[in-house]
Amino acid sequence: MLSKAGRKSRLKSVIILFVVQLVQYCIVSIGYIVMNRGLYVATFVADTVYGLNSFFIVKKIVNTEDTLGWEAGAYTLGGSIGSLLAIFLTKHWLHQ
Repeated sequence: MLSKAGRKSRLKSVIILFVVQLVQYCIVSIGYIVMNRGLYVATFVADTVYGLNSFFIVKKIVNTEDTLGWEAGAYTLGGSIGSLLAIFLTKHWLHQ
């Protein structure tokens, strides 16, 4: 059984992994959309942010002791929701 501090730390890890994966998939999806539309600067920005976020994700996963429980679920769900968010944002941003 985890202590209160241990549960708080684990919850923080779950939330961080969810958010960074949500951002990652959102960036990737936006990158594909803007690349398809031939928007050079937006493609460059999306790919640059993707690279920086990838580094953070790898570092976070390496430093997380147990990534097979709630962390894995949050990481996976963050990706799915991130793709949906990208569709929503680009439809409004590109007025489709």
